[in-house]
Amino acid sequence: MKLIGFPEGTALGGVGFSLAGDAPTGFSDGQIADLDRFLPALALACYRIAALRVATDMLAVYTGSRTSGRILNGQTQRGDGTAIYAAILLADLKDFTSLNERYAPDRIVTWLNQHFEVIGQPVEQAGGEILKFMGDSLLAIFPAEIDNPTDGCERALAAARMAMDANDTLNWKRVDAGEPAIPIDIVLHVGEVFYGNVGCTRRLDFTAIGKAVNEAARMEKLCDNVGRNLLASAMFVSCVQADFEKVGSFALKGVAKPAEVYGLPS
Repeated sequence: MKLIGFPEGTALGGVGFSLAGDAPTGFSDGQIADLDRFLPALALACYRIAALRVATDMLAVYTGSRTSGRILNGQTQRGDGTAIYAAILLADLKDFTSLNERYAPDRIVTWLNQHFEVIGQPVEQAGGEILKFMGDSLLAIFPAEIDNPTDGCERALAAARMAMDANDTLNWKRVDAGEPAIPIDIVLHVGEVFYGNVGCTRRLDFTAIGKAVNEAARMEKLCDNVGRNLLASAMFVSCVQADFEKVGSFALKGVAKPAEVYGLPS
């Protein structure tokens, strides 16, 4: 057994080699000397493979698997990206600001993680990618075909419904434990977005921006006004088979044309 340590500064400690031979007397002194010269080079190759695997896995945790692949393939310059068509899911935890006034930060963080977990799992299971956690909100996209976005929209709707159900279950458990329930509002939209690097020279964010994202954010503010926790745009509703009903036409801040907004019955 031969242990060779990796360079300091990483979470990787080293690599162990276990070698066996079929000679009755084992390895000769010359063979052992050769191995001592050869194994450090092999360890270096192992280090490179392991470091890349760890970097890939860790980057996927922070940016999502689809985004991490783009970054590792060289999309690391500000402005690098592409226009894609996608269904958009924006989820926001209700009344979270007031909870910060009443509870300790460690409890707030625990609850926040619990809700993001039950919202995020359905998104990933439905083939979506979480792009950003923004305080008490979550932004996810489901890439879709511009000529036929039905599949992407159906997957986004399925994720939204599963997330709402899972969040309700979590709240029932929390109330039983004497803790506050935290409902969520979800908005669904579809459109073209810029998917790529935005930021300053030394600090980039790989995200989605564009008119459709802005409209989804504006629509989320309507949830309390219309008494619905799940809203969708007219464009999104036209792409799915669901019992949406129109709740009104609303002027969205910064958007020239009023938006027709639909909701699912409570």
